Amino acid sequence: MSVLDKYEFNLAQLEDEENLLKVRNQKETRSTSINKKIISIEEHQKWFREKLNSKFFHYYVLKDLNNNFIGLGYGEKFNINDKSCIWGVRVLSNLKKTDKFGSIILYLLFNKLFSLKEINKINCQVLKEFDWIKEWYIRWGHEIENFDEINGCFNLHLLKNKWNSIKNEMLKNL
Repeated sequence: MSVLDKYEFNLAQLEDEENLLKVRNQKETRSTSINKKIISIEEHQKWFREKLNSKFFHYYVLKDLNNNFIGLGYGEKFNINDKSCIWGVRVLSNLKKTDKFGSIILYLLFNKLFSLKEINKINCQVLKEFDWIKEWYIRWGHEIENFDEINGCFNLHLLKNKWNSIKNEMLKNL
């Protein structure tokens, strides 16, 4: 039995709206985000309903087999020119860090995004004060593209062929 058999990772539905806002507004999420603002319920509802109707809607929620929300992974801002998107991951802060939920979401999210023919590259940003996150993503195959002085963050990317060459090894580490 794989560790992945303990979870479901599916597209977010309207029923997930409250949990998405909860994980977005938690202190740990805001501290690692460029936008640190607390999002109101009204702002979130408007945003989420627009996302649900978007052609490129790839917000996935991780739940255990008892339907308990754990976190989410997403791909957004699709760029047709270089077949890329921006990705991110969020986990509820009250869960045990030893359960590797972030890594489980990364693995499942990268598989979902790279299964899309429109995606050849995924991008993310990491604030400079979170070196441990940057190093974590590098261990997951990312390369640093540049440093964004305006936002104070590193821009990283992962290519589909790189992911395909390391994903089996990454699964063993979950």
